[in-house]
Amino acid sequence: MRSINVTINTRNAFVRESLVAMVNDLTRGDLRARFSWRNTDLSAEDIIICEVIPGEIYLCNTLIKNRKRGSSLIILHSYDQLPEDEFMINCLKGVIFVSLKTASIPQLLTIIKSELQHCMTPTATGRRRPGTQLRQLSASRVIAIADRRSARYSRRAGYE
Repeated sequence: MRSINVTINTRNAFVRESLVAMVNDLTRGDLRARFSWRNTDLSAEDIIICEVIPGEIYLCNTLIKNRKRGSSLIILHSYDQLPEDEFMINCLKGVIFVSLKTASIPQLLTIIKSELQHCMTPTATGRRRPGTQLRQLSASRVIAIADRRSARYSRRAGYE
């Protein structure tokens, strides 16, 4: 059984638990996700889902800069519009940006599934696939995750 290390760094427990449920739904069979909530060392993480606060997108976070080579980074944000790619700081170029205001559940599932597949088949150099560009995604609110997923997650986690 293959294990993938996933760190979810957000203060919003609702979003965090929803993302855990999504990853667990997508990792069945011979793939298992190990979750971490720590934000002190990202050097062993395969997928990092990190929420940024306003202004943080313009600063190079040392943890993100020193993350594992070839790891996937998904940035959750609440910006109306991201800076142009040429104005993006180097440590955030080529990562996936997801708007908390407008992302839909199917979009999040597609992104997470794609990054799980990427972790299963890394390139020889361990770097991101060529042609991966800055991606801005939008649709209905992430809060809708609860409407469709929380009851099922609650039952599986033993909350009911």
